[in-house]
Amino acid sequence: MKTKKRVLVTGASGFIASHVVPALLAAGYKVTGIDKLARTLARHKNFRFIKKDIAALTSLAGYDYVIHLAFATNIPKSILDPVGTTYNNIDLGVKVLELAKQAGVKKVIYPSTASLYGAQPTPWRESLPAFPGEPYSLQKYAMERFCRYYADNGLPTVVFRLFQVFGENQRQDTALAKFFRCRKEGRPIPITRTTAQAGFKSARRDWIYAGDIAKAFLAALKSDQAATGEIINIGTGRTYTIREIAELISDKIEFIPKRGFESDKHLADITKAKKLLGWSPKTDVKAWLKKYVKTI
Repeated sequence: MKTKKRVLVTGASGFIASHVVPALLAAGYKVTGIDKLARTLARHKNFRFIKKDIAALTSLAGYDYVIHLAFATNIPKSILDPVGTTYNNIDLGVKVLELAKQAGVKKVIYPSTASLYGAQPTPWRESLPAFPGEPYSLQKYAMERFCRYYADNGLPTVVFRLFQVFGENQRQDTALAKFFRCRKEGRPIPITRTTAQAGFKSARRDWIYAGDIAKAFLAALKSDQAATGEIINIGTGRTYTIREIAELISDKIEFIPKRGFESDKHLADITKAKKLLGWSPKTDVKAWLKKYVKTI
């Protein structure tokens, strides 16, 4: 890369950003991270951190690309506080898109969620209709439509629908982080039983490693035209039950009632990601867990 391209990463103190920022730096980008929270971040000559709420942003001039990772990600929280999470997830998201358009940014990458597929038969393809069933998925779907609007009006955008994300530095409200706490404290791991598929007794998920997601972001930045205006599944195309995963962490398991917003099975069709991005996942959750549990 002759002239280093400048990338702004919002939500730079977050889980996914902790994988995306190092990947960008390793690929030769100049990276600015912005977040209202201060955490231990990359120390690198091509990395700059700004402690600021994106609500205070007034310009994105000087950036070639924007990766927007600043949003509330917790589904139960969105149910308890739909007004506050809608402000964070839609109002501020649209603000980032508008500022990016005004600044002539070459591309914005926005991560959405596989949860908006609802309870449709799997595998889930991007052409399926959306059935967002709670505020978080509704907010993500609204932002997908805004990304499409901006893509049609001069701002290239790419939307990734992320499946069950795992990896180092994961948020404390994720399933795996809760499982690890239960192991550490000697408590049984609570998992919800599925009502529709008694054959596996617990729900199945398509587990995607955050480091592989970072590589998908890099693939989308390879050219200004790559996947512009598209919605792309980022998963693995294979599933494991939550029980299988929990039993790799602890032999103490208890079943609890299924929550209303949970689907029995997630499974991505990643044909589009392979075709448009030349991307495919490399990390298997079971192999990763077998190594990771030895460190906790």
